[in-house]
Parts: sequence; C-alpha cells; structure tokens
Amino acid sequence: MSSDSEIDVVSVREEEPKRSLQQAKKEPTTSYRKRKAYSLSKKLEVIEYAKKNSKTAAAKRYGIDRRCIIDWFRKEEKIKSEAGSSKRPRYHFKSFYILYNASIPNSMTLIQHRGWSI
Repeated sequence: MSSDSEIDVVSVREEEPKRSLQQAKKEPTTSYRKRKAYSLSKKLEVIEYAKKNSKTAAAKRYGIDRRCIIDWFRKEEKIKSEAGSSKRPRYHFKSFYILYNASIPNSMTLIQHRGWSI
C-alpha cells in the first residue's frame, strides 16, 4: 500500500473551466482545471476508508472531490467486478466488432442504420 499522502493517478487531462455568460463576454481565461483518472484499486481503497469514516473525511484525506467519492459509492459493485479484469473496459468496441465481423447480410445495414462509419 502507498502512504496516505500518495495517490495513484492513472492520467491527468486539462479541461477549460465552465464560465458564465458574463465571464465569456470578458477576456478569455487561460486557466484550466485538471481532471484525474484514478486506478480501480485506489478507488476501492478510498471507498473502504469512506465506509469506516465518512465521505467528507475521505475527500479531505485523499484530496479527491466528495462528489466523485459519492459517484464511486454508487458504482462500487461495477468497480469491484472490473478490478480483477483489464485496466480499461471496452464495451462499445466489442459490440461493433461482433456486428462488423458477422456473416449475416443484415449486419452492414444495421451498422449503416446506427450511423456508424465503416
């Protein structure tokens, strides 16, 4: 296990902050907030800590937004089931792959009907 102050961050992406209409009329800002993707094991660790203490205490301890922890609580079963599998689930690619490689004549029509490009 890592120390309490360390967090396993999988990826970081900068995102432009949401601005109100009044702010948009003013000079454009160059500040960005960073979005972080956490590993499944870290999510489970935070969930377990939050169960023993509270979601707010977990948010303060790990430096993660409380709203994010609440969402992880809702998705706990899904996170647990994915923890033993691959790093990144790819659900939508599998369904496209099956349709694309199927020998059914209707599969190409179905792909075109759904608006997927080939």
